[in-house]
Amino acid sequence: NFVDTKVPSLQDLLSFVAESGMTCVLDLKERGLMHNIVRAAELTSNLDMSQLIASINYYNDTKDVVTRLKRSTILLNPSADSPIPTDIKGLSGANYFGDLREVGIDVIFPTYSMTSPSIQELGLTAARYGVQLWAFTIDTPQDLIGAAVAGVRTVCTNDPKGALSVYQATQDCMKEECKLPDFFKVESQIRHMYTDSYSSADKK
Repeated sequence: NFVDTKVPSLQDLLSFVAESGMTCVLDLKERGLMHNIVRAAELTSNLDMSQLIASINYYNDTKDVVTRLKRSTILLNPSADSPIPTDIKGLSGANYFGDLREVGIDVIFPTYSMTSPSIQELGLTAARYGVQLWAFTIDTPQDLIGAAVAGVRTVCTNDPKGALSVYQATQDCMKEECKLPDFFKVESQIRHMYTDSYSSADKK
């Protein structure tokens, strides 16, 4: 029963972020929100802007966010005004990621279903130019494994237990120095370890 529950304000949320030391994603999908958000952040004691992840949908919003939310992580959801090139190799990749770095984008956060055919190349290219690759929404073991192997740093998922199992299996594979240069062999190795760890978790 939440009848008497007060909906927390942005100020309440930021105060909790400051006290807990956690990070917070500010989903800036609507334009015109920056002033109130910056004002709330400035009024929050012990809040460091580095605890904030500003998620934007429009490439043209970047300058305002970078200027006013200094030290925060800037996350771009690729959209119509900032689509990922079909061919990410070579000059097109250099131009795309070079432009992102120039304006201060730290992370790209595309839909996994749209990028999965080229996720391996996208992950390598993003890392080459110093941009993190996150992805949403990834729920199946096969996609979680593919993302992990491709270097996706953070995922949005409806199956956190499965995602953690894949992460642990990936770390275990690295510790064991899996000398399998072929992408699909590495994926197969992690899939096997993932299946074992996931099955064990279910039995518990």
